[in-house]
Amino acid sequence: NEMNRILHHYIYFLFIFYAVNGHKFFSINIPVKIKRFVRIASAIACIEMTVPSLVLSADTEINNILPTNNEGCVTESNPQTTTKFCRKLGLLKGRLRGCDANENCFSTSAKAASKYGSPWTYGFLVERDINYDPWESLLAAIEKEGLTILKTDKATNYILSAEKDVPNQPKGSSLFYEFLIKDGIGDKLVLYRAIVDKTVFVYPIQQPVSDFGALKNRLQGVLNRTGWLQIGE
Repeated sequence: NEMNRILHHYIYFLFIFYAVNGHKFFSINIPVKIKRFVRIASAIACIEMTVPSLVLSADTEINNILPTNNEGCVTESNPQTTTKFCRKLGLLKGRLRGCDANENCFSTSAKAASKYGSPWTYGFLVERDINYDPWESLLAAIEKEGLTILKTDKATNYILSAEKDVPNQPKGSSLFYEFLIKDGIGDKLVLYRAIVDKTVFVYPIQQPVSDFGALKNRLQGVLNRTGWLQIGE
């Protein structure tokens, strides 16, 4: 937003000032706190200019992160591990995406049985109360689960949320949760997709390291808070 843009420009100005005139600035008699602030702000600017963040913030535009295809994925390797970073998010022709074979992911659109999750249904609540609003119920459940809502599109009934710094997950990774509400006549369903944006492979095993149940547990938490039912359960 505008305030963030102004703040970033201010910090960059301090960095340039410090780089060009630092020796003169710190030789004059001014409060130590001001000198310390300039040092910290300059360091932040330096980091932001040299190490782009891989963790999505709440006001980041999804489409500006990475292309939504395999060419947008980044792979890094060392003698012990290979790490694949990939963010393929958003609807594809009006549908949630499935899951790649080598990533920690669950989706109602997945083809592999091990990554498939059956849809949720809220139709019974609509039968009890014709004014029941699944959209507001889902938003409230997501927030109560501690997830950050990144994008909502009421026109398509699409919600994107995420969390980061989750225990036992790859360092610097984010876990994303996508939801799509189907509210047509006789079609009271909620589709979902959950994915970790970093996948780690350890040599010599070429299978991804597990997410240790993080995705399923969070999805179950959202489901429990809505009071909906999972088809087939």
